[in-house]
Amino acid sequence: MNRSYYKDRPIFFLGHKKPDTDSICSALAYSNFKNKVSNEHQFQGARAGEINKETEFVLNHLEVEHPPLIKDIHSRVSDMLTEEPVTINPDTTVKEINSLLKNKESKSFPVVDQHERLQGLVTMGDLAAKIMDDLEKDFLGPISFESESLVKILAGEALYLGKDKSLKGKIIVGAMSQDTLPSFVSRGDIVLLGDRQDAQINCLKAGAKCLILTGNSQPSSKTRDLAKDKDASIISVPHDTSKTVRLLTMATPVKDFMNTGNIVSFYTDDLTEEAKDEMLATRYRSYPVLNHDNQVVGTISRKDLLGLQGKEVVLIDHNESHQAVQGINEAKILEIIDHHKLGDLSSAEPIYFRNEPLGATATIIARIYQEHNLKPDPTTAGLLLAAILSDTVILKSPTCTQLDISIAQELSQISGLDIYEFGKKMFRKGAEVIEEAPVPMITKDFKEYNFGEKFVGIGQMNTVDYQDVREYLPSIKEGMKKIITEDQYDLLLFLVTDIERQDSLLLVEGTDLNCVESVFQQRLSENTLYLENVVSRKKQVVPPLSRFFSQK
Repeated sequence: MNRSYYKDRPIFFLGHKKPDTDSICSALAYSNFKNKVSNEHQFQGARAGEINKETEFVLNHLEVEHPPLIKDIHSRVSDMLTEEPVTINPDTTVKEINSLLKNKESKSFPVVDQHERLQGLVTMGDLAAKIMDDLEKDFLGPISFESESLVKILAGEALYLGKDKSLKGKIIVGAMSQDTLPSFVSRGDIVLLGDRQDAQINCLKAGAKCLILTGNSQPSSKTRDLAKDKDASIISVPHDTSKTVRLLTMATPVKDFMNTGNIVSFYTDDLTEEAKDEMLATRYRSYPVLNHDNQVVGTISRKDLLGLQGKEVVLIDHNESHQAVQGINEAKILEIIDHHKLGDLSSAEPIYFRNEPLGATATIIARIYQEHNLKPDPTTAGLLLAAILSDTVILKSPTCTQLDISIAQELSQISGLDIYEFGKKMFRKGAEVIEEAPVPMITKDFKEYNFGEKFVGIGQMNTVDYQDVREYLPSIKEGMKKIITEDQYDLLLFLVTDIERQDSLLLVEGTDLNCVESVFQQRLSENTLYLENVVSRKKQVVPPLSRFFSQK
C-alpha cells in the first residue's frame, strides 16, 4: 500500500496551464537548483498542462523524464494525513483495544481485513457501551470465539474440543438450579459451571456448545461421553466464575460489536472543503480515509482542519491567476519567478518574487545559479538553453536582451549544444503541430487578456516555412470561429510566426476587427495581416493592443 501520504510532501514548481518550453524547462531547472542548496524539503518540477511537441523534443533529446501533470492544487483530504493509521482486525479483543486507548491519542479505530480494507469502526464510546450492556444483561454475547483461542484466553485445559471449533453463542453463568438452568440455555451457547455433574449434563442436553468448568473442575466420564456425542467442547479453567467472566468480557472480539453501518469515510482525493462540511454536519470523533482500493490509509478529525494550509507551490513563468493551475487561490505560494507583466495574484504573507524584463524565465534561473556560484550540470544547462532559445526565437526576438545572449552562450558551452542547430531542430519539431486539429493547434500556446471591457485571446505557433501552414489556414479560421462562439471572446488573434524570415501572419476573428487594422495600420485581407519583423506576442502584439483599448 502507498505510504507516501505521510512523507514530506513535495513543493511543486509549476508553469502556466498552457505550458511552453520555458515554463516546463525552467520549472525543472529551478527545482534542481533548490534540491542542490536545500535538503529541508523535496522540490519537484511539474506541469499544469499538456507538453507541446517542441518541449517533448527537448526532454527526449536531453533524456529527461516528463514532469508529472498537476491538474489542480485544491486542498484534499490526503493533505490532512500526518501519520499512518492505527487499525485493528475483526478478532482484536476488548483487552487489546483498551491497551490501545491508553497508549494512543486516537479514540477510535478502523477495523480492517487482511487486505487493509475497511470492515467497521470501533470507538471508545462503542467499547463503553459494550461493557455497560454486558453488565445489564443476564448473559454475555452473543460472541464469537474459536475453541482453541478460548483455551488460551482463559489459560485453561482442553478436556475435549468438538470438531466444530467455531463458538458463536451466548455466555451463560450457570448459577441457577439444575432444574431451571436448561431453560436459559439455547443451542450453541457457552455455559460457565462448577463441579455440578447433573447441571453439566442438563446443559449439554439443552444444546450447549461449550462447557467452561471453573475452579479446575473435572467432568464425569458420562459428561465427557455426552460432549463427544453432541460434538461439544469442555474446557477446565483455574479461575473462579467472577474472574472467568471478566476474562471473557475482555476477550470479546470487536467483530461482535463494531459499528458497520453509517460509517462516514473519505477518499484521499476528496476536496477538503467538502470533507469539512460533512465533518461539521456529523461531528464524529474521527473519520477513516481510504484509497481507491478501499484500503484504510489514515484517519482525520476536526482538529486536523485547524491550521490546515494549502499546498506549497513555486510559480514559474507566470503570475496571473487565469494562467495558473486550478486551485491557486487555496495554495501557499512560496515564490514567483517570471519575466512577464505583473498579474493579479496575491499572498497572505511576503514571498520571494523575482520579475525581470528578460527574454526568458530561464535566463533568471541561470542567473540564480551564478549568484550562488553553482554551475548547472550539462542536462540542466540544456534545459535552460532550450527555454531561452524557445522564448527568444533563437535569440532573434525583440524581447531578447544581451544578457539572454551571453547566458545562452555559456549554457551552450556547458551542455555541448550548438545554439543555432539545436534551436532549429526544436522549432522544426514544434512546427509539426500543423498536423493537429485546428482548435488544439490554436490553443496550444494561448493566452487571455482583459483590455478594458474587451476579452481577448491570442494564440501563437512557430514554423520554419509559411508554405507548410498555408493549406491549413481555412481550417484554422474555422477553428477560431468555433473558439469565439464557445468561449465568448470579443477578439481572437492567432500569430503564425516564421522563425527564418522573422515575420508573422496574424489571423483575426471577432466583433471589432477595425481595431486590429488601427493598431497595426493595415487593411485586413480575408481576416489576415502580414506583420513584417513581428515575432513576439508579448513585446509586439500585446502592448499596442493594450494601449489602443486603454484610450477608447
